[in-house]
Amino acid sequence: MKVWEIWFASVGLSLDIYAAAICKGAVVGRVERRKLAQMCLIFGLWQTEALRNL
Repeated sequence: MKVWEIWFASVGLSLDIYAAAICKGAVVGRVERRKLAQMCLIFGLWQTEALRNL
């Protein structure tokens, strides 16, 4: 893959995770650290796997 393709893929994945975080945050009244850490771990692994399969 060329550098610009990787850059566009990473920007797209970042926007995807940003939208998911905004939607999740809109419905949560109180944020618990443990839940936040779990969500970050899941999203991080998900996006890592998505980039790995490009």
